Amino acid sequence: MPKLSVIIVAYKSDATLGKCLSSLPIDAEIIVVDNSPPTTIARDAIYVAMERNEGFGRACNVGLTRAQGELALILNPDAWADSPQHVDRLVSALDDQSAVAVGGRLILPDGSVQLSCARRLTLWSVFLEQSLIEKIVKGYWIDTSQDSAPRIVPQVTGACFLMKRINGQFLRFDERFFLYCEDTELMHRLSKLGDIIHVPGAVFHHELGASSDTNRWWAVACYNRGKELYFRIHHGKPSAWLCLLINRLGALLRLAIYAAVTLVTLGLAGRFRKGFATFWKVLLAPLDPYKNAPWSSREP
Repeated sequence: MPKLSVIIVAYKSDATLGKCLSSLPIDAEIIVVDNSPPTTIARDAIYVAMERNEGFGRACNVGLTRAQGELALILNPDAWADSPQHVDRLVSALDDQSAVAVGGRLILPDGSVQLSCARRLTLWSVFLEQSLIEKIVKGYWIDTSQDSAPRIVPQVTGACFLMKRINGQFLRFDERFFLYCEDTELMHRLSKLGDIIHVPGAVFHHELGASSDTNRWWAVACYNRGKELYFRIHHGKPSAWLCLLINRLGALLRLAIYAAVTLVTLGLAGRFRKGFATFWKVLLAPLDPYKNAPWSSREP
């Protein structure tokens, strides 16, 4: 049985997947679950081609079911370790008996540290985000850019985290989520079983959003839907509806900002027109944008 299994969900990821695979330890079991076959694999790996795009969580679960390792590293195809030794640092950190999951430091293409740790998701944090106050006062995201030692956090991002088996099994992602916030929901359950630790010495590079640049409005709508679904599961329908209201008001605020800037610039700046069009679609998005996925019309 290998010590480490690495689960990578690919979606049109040929541009970055090779770099991701080459950064991993040679003794790791690698499982690539492809939501957009065929994807080129430049290293020995277990390759699973999905018949259709089933979403991130469901594809991860396919990989976790096949994993033979004691530990499972969930890694985005647009992320890669600074060197295999940085993966080993995550493994060493998970040797802590109280820890159930650990995450590394993510570095963006411009060299800055990505905000990849957060407090618990609450309606207050949704309000801070949608009102744009979060950009000034970090009430949800935790800035770990100055950290040099590991610290316990409520959650780490699903782009790069390592977890251990609990009673012989890996916790699975909730498959009612299609894209975004499935990691927040999983972290909520993991945190009840032990500590989640951020390890700044384990460095990974991340081309944030490389797999979701197209159909931007749909990605935002799915992110909003993920938050609403999280509240419905853990706090009930009234909280979910309130989250939906805050999300739509946030879309309306952004729509107004883009409209004003577009008018001021006489519509000459394409990025402002594009922003206006994006949030117009977000504002009018269906309650369940997952319906674009064949399996997802079922109710949670």
